[in-house]
Amino acid sequence: MLAAALFFSLAACASSAALSDWKDGEEEVAFGSDYRLMTTVSDEDGNTYDVSAEVSVNDTPVTVTGNSFTVSEKGSYRVVYTAEGHENTMTVILKVVDRTAPVITIGER
Repeated sequence: MLAAALFFSLAACASSAALSDWKDGEEEVAFGSDYRLMTTVSDEDGNTYDVSAEVSVNDTPVTVTGNSFTVSEKGSYRVVYTAEGHENTMTVILKVVDRTAPVITIGER
């Protein structure tokens, strides 16, 4: 009986309101840039929730410092966000682009 009461009280803590802008997606990021992670999200009722993130590149975990990381590998980064009190995750794929112009040298220097 106590276990059932605990289950229902914990279930009531999770919000049933939909999170705003909470959908999987893709973004382009510049090679060598710092990428800042989302730290909070709001629901349609205006409540705010803390967000955690797990980041990997080419299936290797990435170290996140101060809610950001440097895009130092080529390939695709995968960011999986989880909002406090919500079971659904949001996945963002970051496609790395290198926009550094090539340097062409003719002759000797």
